Amino acid sequence: MNFEIVYGSFSGPMDVLLELIKKREMDIYDIEIHVLVDDFLDYIDHMQGPVMDSVVDFLAMASYLLEIKSRMLLPERRSEEGEEEEDPREDLVGRIVEYKRMKALAFLLEEMAEREEGAIYKKQDDFSDFSEVELINDGNGEELRDAFEKALRQFKVHEEAQKSLEKISSAKYSFKQANEKIREAFRASDEPSFFNMVRDAESRIEIVTIFLTMLELVKLQRISCRQCGKDIILSRKGTANAS
Repeated sequence: MNFEIVYGSFSGPMDVLLELIKKREMDIYDIEIHVLVDDFLDYIDHMQGPVMDSVVDFLAMASYLLEIKSRMLLPERRSEEGEEEEDPREDLVGRIVEYKRMKALAFLLEEMAEREEGAIYKKQDDFSDFSEVELINDGNGEELRDAFEKALRQFKVHEEAQKSLEKISSAKYSFKQANEKIREAFRASDEPSFFNMVRDAESRIEIVTIFLTMLELVKLQRISCRQCGKDIILSRKGTANAS
């Protein structure tokens, strides 16, 4: 039967290396290998507990560090092209940097898992019996489109208005503002007019945002709308309000 031994707050040799480097305030990219090896061997000497797989990992790391230390003690050699040999510590540095990155990611995943445990999700609404025909009473899609186009023409909006919407920041007039505009209209009248709501609009994005918000409220079955000539009249649906 295998066990994972955690020595203090360390779960493996790489954790110990990181802690030793931190205590010595070493630069990871310029490790004092002789000091690190001595500290690591001293840590192993004071480890307590049965000899198991985890302890073998520490011994393997100690052997690896001793190999690097011995290579550092050898005189520097150059290749035939005059280039210096690779720093023996380079591989160790790569391992440490990668381990730190993976440890940070693991910590992030743990935090996300904890937040996920406390999350509550709303089930998908059943739209199997949804009827597009009932969205608009006493009217049709063409009449609704005509009314919208008339509102745009009233404010000198050209045919490319829809394309230009993508270039206009939504922060200029938010859906929250549009929703409040509709609520104010219902407070003033039981059946407000779309044209009256946009009569004092300062920009085309305001008109479009109010129109889209109105359609969203219709889809949510909070309000209904009907044609009245070239205008659009809104009314509460059932006992719901426009908020």
